Amino acid sequence: MLGKGMNTMRMPAAMKTAFAAIVLSSALVAGTAPALADFEAGWRAYQKGDFANALTNWQGLAEKGDARAQFNIGVMYDEGRGVEEDLKAAIDWWSKSAAQGHKQAQTNLGFAYLIGRGVDRDFGTAIEWLKQASEQGVARSQYSLGKMYLNGLGVDADAAEAFKWINLAAKSGVKQAQYNLGKMYRDGAGVAKDIKAAAQWFMAAAKQGYAKAQNHIGYRLARGEGIAKDETEALKWLTLAARAGHPQAKINRQALAGKVSEDVKKKAEALADSFKPMQQ
Repeated sequence: MLGKGMNTMRMPAAMKTAFAAIVLSSALVAGTAPALADFEAGWRAYQKGDFANALTNWQGLAEKGDARAQFNIGVMYDEGRGVEEDLKAAIDWWSKSAAQGHKQAQTNLGFAYLIGRGVDRDFGTAIEWLKQASEQGVARSQYSLGKMYLNGLGVDADAAEAFKWINLAAKSGVKQAQYNLGKMYRDGAGVAKDIKAAAQWFMAAAKQGYAKAQNHIGYRLARGEGIAKDETEALKWLTLAARAGHPQAKINRQALAGKVSEDVKKKAEALADSFKPMQQ
């Protein structure tokens, strides 16, 4: 869906385990007062569900080269709002917008080429667009770019370059990036091994409700690995991860629960019950 301040790209379900839904911000402003009025009229129509009028207002701007209107029309074709769903048309509009430096369009193109959505999968082209968006500070692009460098997709594997981009995304609050940064510190991949830093990043992602990180920090709290040992907190995090369906967390939780007192188990359950994920 579109937003005056926030826009989102719909992602195929198969990719959601690897990449979070992309949340994008609309950053460009039309250059002249009449153009701005047309854009605002389109925005008001879109908010009312009047997609035909939104498209009418944005179409003229887009054809004149307004990058923000081009991006929004691309989203409308992607989602089938006011028009028949047409991924090729969406890609065409995003390509026009991205060529003008629109970072959201660059991100959407990067993901389209990464997963082969509306275009043939092309890791090299995905890298090009994700890098441009990443250089403009789009955290989701930074995370995905880092993962591509880490896994050698479209580029030679480069752990140091992967760390650079994943680190930026983690600092922006992307929980998947925080989790992966924890693993990189744990393993010394692209950065000096640091078990304390690993635990800190696992904790950051766990607090956002990321089950993989909750399992990792629970395991470390149980052992005092990079963080002070605390069996109650350990059992809390393992319980949360297990409830989310993490298979290893279920095993780890059962093993720890068999070693601690009933009082610890009750406190951990209560803490898990009252947990609310932090919002970034």
